[in-house]
Amino acid sequence: MLSFPSSSSSILIIYCRLRLLHESFRAFSTIPSPSRSSWSSLISCSVSSGLFPLSLSLFHRMRAFGFPPNRRLLPNVLKSCASLRNYKFGESLHACAISFALIPTSIPLTLS
Repeated sequence: MLSFPSSSSSILIIYCRLRLLHESFRAFSTIPSPSRSSWSSLISCSVSSGLFPLSLSLFHRMRAFGFPPNRRLLPNVLKSCASLRNYKFGESLHACAISFALIPTSIPLTLS
């Protein structure tokens, strides 16, 4: 498809925004070392297409490549967990989010 990884990443993002999943996967497959942003785009595209099992599979693959989740990706993966009623994984994802400091461990209360 393309010989420049940055071009492939840009094309991937465009395809994902247009919800062209097949084309997104083709663009992703041309990236020699996908970034976390590329993984996140593909996962988000899967979620927006209603392919929740695929999105969780991609999330596990992203993690296997050593990329931690980020704040942008977390709601998409949690949506997949909820849609699949995979609450156990949702709980472990919540714990992971706390360990990566993506969400606060406590909410401060103020009295007025």
